[in-house]
Amino acid sequence: MFEFRVPFIIDPRTKEPSVSLSMLVISFLGVLIASGLEMSGKVENTSILMEAFYASAGLYWGRKFQGKSGNNIETETKA
Repeated sequence: MFEFRVPFIIDPRTKEPSVSLSMLVISFLGVLIASGLEMSGKVENTSILMEAFYASAGLYWGRKFQGKSGNNIETETKA
């Protein structure tokens, strides 16, 4: 069957592909381009791109500061 693979940016800390880091980089580049367009007068408002950047940054750094177990509660098992 057909398989579509999306290349994600590799997180330097975990050495694994990261969707949240990829979203952060893409939204940051979008903000830079939109800011240039806004300064040149071609676009009036770029606040939606800033909101997307804030959301991606919160997602990335929120996941980065989690422990290895994430939100899982570790329980002690009795053998």
